[in-house]
Amino acid sequence: MRDSVGGYTDTPLAENVYRVEFSPNGFTSKEDTEDFTLLRAAELTIEKGFEVFQVVEWDKRVTQQDIPARIDEPAITLHYSLSKLTIRLLKLSNATADDIRNAREVSDRIRAKHRLPARAAP
Repeated sequence: MRDSVGGYTDTPLAENVYRVEFSPNGFTSKEDTEDFTLLRAAELTIEKGFEVFQVVEWDKRVTQQDIPARIDEPAITLHYSLSKLTIRLLKLSNATADDIRNAREVSDRIRAKHRLPARAAP
C-alpha cells in the first residue's frame, strides 16, 4: 500500500527474498518508521506461509524537506525516515542463520505497542 501520506511496497528479489520499503509521511518518527517496516516484513512472511524471516540488509535514512510557509514566516522543515529492509523468508525448521525474527511475535509486539488491531487469523 502506498499513497500520498506514506505507505509500503514489497518487491520480490529472488525466491523467498523480498525488499520491504516503508515511506512514511513527514510526521512519522524514525522509531515508528522502523517498527512499521518490521511489521510489514512480519505480515508478508505470514502471508507467504512462512514462520520466520532473516534480516539480510536494512537501509535506514533520514531526509528533510522544507515546506514554504507564508511570506512572513519561516519554512516548515519535515524530516522523513525512510526504511528499506531486505528479508529472506524461512520455515522455522530451517532457521539457523543470524538475525532471525519470529514473524508472529514481531507482528504481535508492534501491534500492541502502537495499539493496532490484532491481525486476522489465517
